Amino acid sequence: MRNVLIPAGVLFAAVGLAAAAGTIRSGDASFQLVGAPAFSSAFGDCTFLTDPTEKDQGFKYTWYYRTEGNNTNRLMSSLDTPVETYSGDTATITYTNAGPGVAGAERFDARIEIRIEDGAAPGQARVVGTCRFKSRATVARHYEVFNLIDLDLAGGGTNYAADDGVQFDSSIFDAFQGEISGANTGDIQALNAGRWQVGSSTALRAVLNSGSGNLNNAAGPIVGQDVGVAFQWSLFLQPNEEVTLTAAFAINAPAFPPPPNCPCPGDFNCDGGTDGSDVEAFFTSWAQSEAAADLNLDGGVDGADVEYFFVRWANGC
Repeated sequence: MRNVLIPAGVLFAAVGLAAAAGTIRSGDASFQLVGAPAFSSAFGDCTFLTDPTEKDQGFKYTWYYRTEGNNTNRLMSSLDTPVETYSGDTATITYTNAGPGVAGAERFDARIEIRIEDGAAPGQARVVGTCRFKSRATVARHYEVFNLIDLDLAGGGTNYAADDGVQFDSSIFDAFQGEISGANTGDIQALNAGRWQVGSSTALRAVLNSGSGNLNNAAGPIVGQDVGVAFQWSLFLQPNEEVTLTAAFAINAPAFPPPPNCPCPGDFNCDGGTDGSDVEAFFTSWAQSEAAADLNLDGGVDGADVEYFFVRWANGC
């Protein structure tokens, strides 16, 4: 949500050198985390440019957490100052032994990695975020983790966030965003999340910034206002157990692209259909840790890619 359009050059000058260090790039595309530490800005906390001449189409990209004993949603930025690195196309924000209470009670490690990928055509780019979340408690604990994504698709006028629309498809856990006065589209998707919610950006922040609210699986459609998407992962972790949470968003492209040269995400061997041969082809590639098997684009080949593959495979072409 925004009221005025600030040219990218002016924005970079205004926030200074510290914020400039929070920029990652791929080709012509760039993504910047605004605020020190990351996720701490009360209003917009990111910029997202598919090309240097395009308008900024990012506004909020924020992670929250809730622990079992504290039972209050909190921004990750409320934790101790993280270690932040920005190199090439990847940003990494690392929290170690973080969270409320004494060591061993309900603290955790969280390593958030954000990677940008320029698209094949002008106006296309995607950002893939993963959170490697590890319990540091000495007994099994419940944790809730949230990711809020608010894209402001470029269209007519200066307050171009105000005429976006969004709808969620629960069968593939995918949110599709559109712009009434422009042709740009957004695709926002999460893996492994148990809850979601689309709504006005204000309403989503109200849920995540107050008490112990949970997302309500509202799917929309919501049209003609500033909109966002949020995801929630409910975790029950044993001591030192770690999980990987993944969410991605893209403009004018799929959030998670199909294998190279395959128009259908479940058609892993590109033969025009989805059947047992795709399962065999995928697991052959997966067992060898080939890059083609990294379907969720988190930089590794693991169980999250298996889940992604079967969701897409089950939906056919």
